[in-house]
Amino acid sequence: MGVKNTWLFLKSKFFWLNILLAVVIAVMIGAVTLVWLKGFTHHGEGVEVPNLSGLYVEEAELLLKEQQLGYEVIDSVYLKRLSPGEITEQSPAKGTKVKKNRKVYLTINAKGSRMIPVPELRNISFRQAQLTLKNMGFKLGEIEYRPSEFADLVMDIKEREQSVPAGTLLSEGSELVLVVGTTESDEEVMVPNFKGITVADAKALAVENLVILGTLNYDEEPSSEAEKALYYIYDQDPQYGDVHKAGKRINLWLSKDKNHKPRQKTSDDEDFFN
Repeated sequence: MGVKNTWLFLKSKFFWLNILLAVVIAVMIGAVTLVWLKGFTHHGEGVEVPNLSGLYVEEAELLLKEQQLGYEVIDSVYLKRLSPGEITEQSPAKGTKVKKNRKVYLTINAKGSRMIPVPELRNISFRQAQLTLKNMGFKLGEIEYRPSEFADLVMDIKEREQSVPAGTLLSEGSELVLVVGTTESDEEVMVPNFKGITVADAKALAVENLVILGTLNYDEEPSSEAEKALYYIYDQDPQYGDVHKAGKRINLWLSKDKNHKPRQKTSDDEDFFN
């Protein structure tokens, strides 16, 4: 086709009618696509998330159903100022526009206080123990002083007059009493007989007689805390009947064999423990 014929074709009604038809078809396809996408994605359609704070889950469920929304409880906290089971937080926040059937995630106030493991505070300074308890959420009750060779070291932890082993779970805010050593006492006590009993019994006996358990020497190292309960004391230093100031540390030797013979003391032992 020559240049002249091409020019005549471009000026013809046939060419421009085809161009116009192509434009119209393109516009129609675009319009149909937009309408379809709007219907598919529910564009512009949404509901407002209601305020659920302070409601119970059952109340929130009814309110959310009216808005065609779902919910899921994902966490719990403990706030004394709120009743157990009240909703404390929600996501999305109140007033947010969301699509229907969207889940609202809830945090509720726990029915009981948080449980916290009691830390191991024995043989650390009173000040350090005090800060540790406060930071973990415990309350510190009265300080109880007991004669000891070392002043201001924590000797025991008590709750309601009972000794509390490390790791015991207690409610947040529980009040604990720290038993702290003091060197001011001149009281003398006789060392009790620890032979043939377990460490648990020895702890109670030590408290009754104003002495402290020192190092625990096992003939075979226990593999767990539970296994330690199977060991019996076969020797001690100082010995039964010795008289010392209150707060004296008593070192113990233990074995699973109840008939284990007492160890042979050496001059090194005497130098070390005296």
